[in-house]
Amino acid sequence: MRRPALLAVLACLAALPACRPSTADVMESAEASWRKGDYEKAIMLNRAVLARDPKGKNGAQALLNIGNIYYRNLRQIRSAISTYSHLAQEFPGSPQEYQARRCLAEIYADELKDATRAIAEYDRLLAMPQLADAAEIRFRRADLYFKSEQFDRALRELLHIREEGVSGRLADQVLLKIGAVYLAQKRFEEALGAFQEVARSPYPESRRQAILGMTDAYEGLYDFDHAIAAIRRLDPSPENEQRIAREVARLEKRRRELESPADIPGLVPGRARKRQ
Repeated sequence: MRRPALLAVLACLAALPACRPSTADVMESAEASWRKGDYEKAIMLNRAVLARDPKGKNGAQALLNIGNIYYRNLRQIRSAISTYSHLAQEFPGSPQEYQARRCLAEIYADELKDATRAIAEYDRLLAMPQLADAAEIRFRRADLYFKSEQFDRALRELLHIREEGVSGRLADQVLLKIGAVYLAQKRFEEALGAFQEVARSPYPESRRQAILGMTDAYEGLYDFDHAIAAIRRLDPSPENEQRIAREVARLEKRRRELESPADIPGLVPGRARKRQ
């Protein structure tokens, strides 16, 4: 540790009630500083914990805390990556390594848009024994395959997740992503089957995404009557009413364009529009 930083840590420790505060006391003070928004002090106190217990569970937790402060609070992404990576190397197999690799995958996927590195972190997570949320991690990896346009690989992963069995919102998300893969591959009938299943979900957001997917699938099949009927199934709200009106007008316009004599010769089905 650099001398100024070390002196600052010592000054923080001197402010604690005991002459030689316990590690637990230092961690509690670090947590209090974190809650107050004094992030620099929280980092220094966690570094003091790490110095006391460089190979133990307290040191691992201190490193994780530092990484989280850099990532979640200070938005210093490079420092967060460095801290999480150091933790993963120094404490393999620990619960903190798991958390660090989850954060690394999230950073690479969402902040840096680096699917390759994010997938590599998910691969490392899936290699860990007795992983409680393996299905969710596989889904996140499949989503990255999808975003990288590795559709066949994404589909294999998603079908494998279904075969192993999932429930709740994750089951809906898996089926919705399967439908999205089929849409991208212009396999509209198969996409429709996936979306129709999710349209019966008890979760409103899942139903909304399924209805939009069904609309795209029917449009890909040039079945405009069913596409219009599908979009009208959106739950009633001012926002949805406006969307329904726009989509119905667009679908009617597209049907008229496709039915015009000039467009009939050599008509080739187009790819359905991608939904967010």
